[in-house]
Formats: sequence, structure tokens, C-alpha cells
Amino acid sequence: MRLCDICPAPCFPAAGNFEIAPPGVAKDGLKFATERDRDFYAILLNNHPPQFRSTLRPKVAIVGLSPAANQIDEFVSAYLRSGDYGLASVAGAFAGLAGSIIAMMQGLGLSEKLGISFPSSTLARHPDVYVTSLVACATLDTSGSSDAFDPSRYGGATRCIIDRFVNEMLAPNFLGLRAILILGSDGWKSVNHVKLTSGQTVAEALRASGKLVIPMPHPSGQNGEYVALAADSGEGARAFRFDGAWDSEMMAPR
Repeated sequence: MRLCDICPAPCFPAAGNFEIAPPGVAKDGLKFATERDRDFYAILLNNHPPQFRSTLRPKVAIVGLSPAANQIDEFVSAYLRSGDYGLASVAGAFAGLAGSIIAMMQGLGLSEKLGISFPSSTLARHPDVYVTSLVACATLDTSGSSDAFDPSRYGGATRCIIDRFVNEMLAPNFLGLRAILILGSDGWKSVNHVKLTSGQTVAEALRASGKLVIPMPHPSGQNGEYVALAADSGEGARAFRFDGAWDSEMMAPR
């Protein structure tokens, strides 16, 4: 299997032809490119296996900045156990964080407004939910750090956002996609800074197509107080307007 079999791979000229190693490979065997001080890995995480994504009709997309160290480790481990890239992709998608994301959606009233329920308390294979990242593949800096980064500093990451992410959100089978939830301040800055050739920012282009683009706190441990506030059905709902704005005095995405 090549990277182009699961992603259009507009990031680097040779990326699409990268051969994905079989189960048992270490993460370094999945590295397909390096740009400046960042390594990029053929680890793309989603809550649905690749072969089913073209048939999805989601109502909401949940979007991180990019997979990083914890997700890489979960993917590599799941890939070895299952022997299946798609199953490993689902296992690594927001591994350990799905509960907080669901709690925030419920506390803010988003799940009710969008007509989404979570009977299994999971995002895995949820028919109404699409999990992805602005930069689809996992990336670390060359020292191995998972620290957040500015995608606009890297041509490959910028091309992924403009030529892959935006097209994915506007795909014909995503016509029913109402809301795009951007997790964390770094992702939020990116969608409001990276511009298409039209001159529109990513957020502007998506809104012009009728999508709600909404910031949410990233469900990491250091954001515990913000996650708890969003998950509280009283305070969280009062801090949020469904047009996509946070009340800056009550809550801000981190």
C-alpha cells in the first residue's frame, strides 16, 4: 500500500509513492519526509477505516492540529496487534481523549443541536462524526518533540491544509456536514491565518460554503479546567454561542 492509496498527499512531490511498511514497523520506518526541523510520518488517523470514508455522510468534523507522539505510539502498537492499517488508524484517533470531546459537545449543547447521540461513548466508527487533523499525517520535530507548531512555516503542512483538508471538508458526500470543531488554539490560529489562492482564510472559505467553524479547547491534561467548563451543561452552554464564538470572559480555547 502506498500513501496515495489513503491520502491525496499534496504535501511533498514524492509523498504519494511512499510505500507503507507492514505491521511491526517502528515509527521511523513510517517517516516519509523531513522539512526544516520537522519529520512527517505516514500515520493518518481517522475514526473510520480508509475504505469507508468516501461513503460517509457526517454531521460534524472534529479536527486536531496533527497526530503527535502519543497517537503515533498507539497507532504503531495497534498496527502490530491488528495487522490492519485502517483498524490502527481508528485506534489512534484521539486515543484516550474521546470521552472529553463527547462531554464537551454534550455540555455545550452541540450534540443536541446537531442531532447526534453517543450511545457507545466513543467516536470510533460513529456515522455522524468525522475525525481528522489539519495536517493529516503525524509530525514531530526532529528532536522527537510533540510540541505544537505553526503549519504556515512549512510548505508541506500548508499544502496539506489547503489542498487536502479544505477539499475534504467540502467533498460532495459532506454536504450534510454542519459544524467543524477545531481543537486547540494552535489549530484555531491556523484556520484563521492560512490563506487559499482566493485570498480567503481556511475558516472564511469553509464558512462561505455554509459550514460552522467553531473553536474548542484541546482535551489535553493541561486544559482540564477548560474541558470541565465546556462539559458542564450550565456554565459551558452559557459560555458558548452556536454561531461559533466563545465568550472571552468565560472561556477561551487553549
